[in-house]
Parts: sequence; C-alpha cells; structure tokens
Amino acid sequence: GEIWEAIVQHRRREQRLRSAKIAEVLRTSPTGRLQCEVPRCGFDFEAVYGSTGAGYAHIHHLRPLASRTSPERTRLADLAVVCANCHAM
Repeated sequence: GEIWEAIVQHRRREQRLRSAKIAEVLRTSPTGRLQCEVPRCGFDFEAVYGSTGAGYAHIHHLRPLASRTSPERTRLADLAVVCANCHAM
C-alpha cells in the first residue's frame, strides 16, 4: 500500500469514435451482432452473454497509439472489435 507519485503522458481516446465503430459493425454485420475480429477467434458477445453482451466489445487500435510521434486522426478503419482475451494478448 505504499503511495508513489508519477508523471505520465496519456493519449486521449475518443468515446464517440468507439461508439461509431460499434455502430458501423452492427450496421454492416450479417448477424447484426458484435464479434471479435481477430482471425480464428470470432467470439460473439451476445451469443455467450445474451442481452448483457449485446453491443459490448473492446475496440483496439490496429496501430498502437504509443507508436505515434504526433497526434493523428484515427479513422474507423484503424480500429477493430476485439474480445477482452484477444485485446490482452
């Protein structure tokens, strides 16, 4: 429980961009549901968790924000829907 002080830099993430990505995938998905876009995963949140999982997912930047040297505009194509396990990996 030691208290420590740190100075960090953090890149702001846009909630509206996350929402737009989820809306795009729901609109264009043949099933109308979110599934992990990692090859060979395909985890379906709603199929596993029912209505609680509907519309839920992690959104991952395909090119890590930490690798950017200056602010850049993120497009929906720069993002992917992923399950928590794939996101952690």
